[in-house]
Amino acid sequence: MPPSAPARWRRPIARPQPWSPGPAPAPTCGPMTGISRRRCRTCWPARRFRARATAPSREARGRMSARLLALDCSTEALAVAACDGERQSTRTTAGGALASSRIIALALEALADCAVPVAQLDAVAFGAGPGAFTGLRCACAVAQGLAFALGKPVLAIDSLMIVAEASRARLPRGLRELWVAMDARMHEAYAAQYRLAQDGHWQVTSAPALYTLPALAACWRTAPPHGVAGNALAAFGERLP
Repeated sequence: MPPSAPARWRRPIARPQPWSPGPAPAPTCGPMTGISRRRCRTCWPARRFRARATAPSREARGRMSARLLALDCSTEALAVAACDGERQSTRTTAGGALASSRIIALALEALADCAVPVAQLDAVAFGAGPGAFTGLRCACAVAQGLAFALGKPVLAIDSLMIVAEASRARLPRGLRELWVAMDARMHEAYAAQYRLAQDGHWQVTSAPALYTLPALAACWRTAPPHGVAGNALAAFGERLP
């Protein structure tokens, strides 16, 4: 401000004042007021709003269920399954050499039954064996191709555990341990032992392996199985105990 400026222009410079929080608001609940927080009209709506803000919406709860496509060609049958939460669809037909020409069509039919577009899958699963080489290669190639195109993970599932799960409904009540034996041709069998845990999931007791018939028979004579699933007993008959 120049010295020749009129006196009315010469105003004192305002100095910054230290910040003060001011008086604390009066409590609306607590021991001093005799009102509990549950009955407080100020606190209860705020807590209710926070609970609503953090709770998932109906659409989010629906998306918590994974959308899966599962393929299995490890046996003589071709099996395809799709699921979206509680909705499930399965397709089973003859596999073998015809699996590669039918697997895509069956997969699309199963997905259509569940109203799941291919682009909205969360993962693709396949039976990873042990089993027939041609069937394993077919299921693995289709699963990896779909997952790569969609940018989704691939889930490799124990094929013998799939047989154990499929036979669960036919197991005697109280049976917790099960052997699965499948015909591997050339007088051999794929076999593994599983135990049903308390949470309802199968646990591997003896890992899947390729057995000769004498070796598998000796194993079962040493520790007789409580139950056997699979087609090995029907294929080899009296050669297995």
